Amino acid sequence: MEQKIIICWGDSLTEGMGMAVGAGTKYPDALQNMLGDEYKVWNGGYSGDKSVAIMSRQGAYTLTVKEDICFDRGEFTVKLGLRKNGFGFLLDDGTELNCMNVQVGSSSPNPTIPRINPVVIDGEPYSLGLTFDGVEEKTDGAYYVTLTRASAEFGLRIPAGASVTLGNTDLSASSYCELFLIGANDALSTSEADISLLISRYQRMVDHLTHDHYLAIIPYWSEGALIEPFKKAFGDHAVSVMELITPERMQAVGITPNEDDLARLEKYSMPASLRYLNRPGDVHLNEHGYKLIAQFAYERGQALGYWK
Repeated sequence: MEQKIIICWGDSLTEGMGMAVGAGTKYPDALQNMLGDEYKVWNGGYSGDKSVAIMSRQGAYTLTVKEDICFDRGEFTVKLGLRKNGFGFLLDDGTELNCMNVQVGSSSPNPTIPRINPVVIDGEPYSLGLTFDGVEEKTDGAYYVTLTRASAEFGLRIPAGASVTLGNTDLSASSYCELFLIGANDALSTSEADISLLISRYQRMVDHLTHDHYLAIIPYWSEGALIEPFKKAFGDHAVSVMELITPERMQAVGITPNEDDLARLEKYSMPASLRYLNRPGDVHLNEHGYKLIAQFAYERGQALGYWK
């Protein structure tokens, strides 16, 4: 039986920061357990990725080389730019790709995580890596991105404008359904302009699909500000987590809400009992919170006829 491919695109919220590998506590893993063997759920979440990086990994953006990349004879690896500032690949809107986590994508042994490597540039395979050599402040995610080739027999110049294809961007061509939860690292406000920008990024990922099976999980850290705009944009495909969480649903996953949880629910704020770290600005969830997201996605997919 050929499995139907489901891809969950996102950042650390999808990757499941703090959740053990193989424990079934990440939301894509919990969704896999609900769907069964007829489906294969891929976890496309990389910690620290901004939405443009997630979109590039999915294939919604076409990438090209910004400036010539040169290898000397005998040189296997060259250093590109800083991950946080941009490392030499242009999006098709003219801006430079940055804040894409090459560390996870290049080395993860998890077979259900789409890999960034090999990166194909003008038809030839390369590998993205990283180095802290020359980094003044070694903060989390601050490193230089490197590019490695297979043979160093000759000098090589990769010209500006060369096409760049990240590994497994072709997954969307064979997917059955895709789920999107992006924007946690974008530092966007709840202004009308920023909400429109985030929705346009979701929409671009939807437009890249070759089918209409998708779920747009509404970012839940905005205390309800995104609910109506997202529902207007995506209709029944929008999954409104903060409207679906109730005391009863919390109890169903093993949490009895306290008074603070109930007060937060009234304000469309994620209850502390569902958070991984209950500190200001943290949006990561614990196993109970991720299970609820998986449950809501499962139920909405079921309502849309994606699965029985």
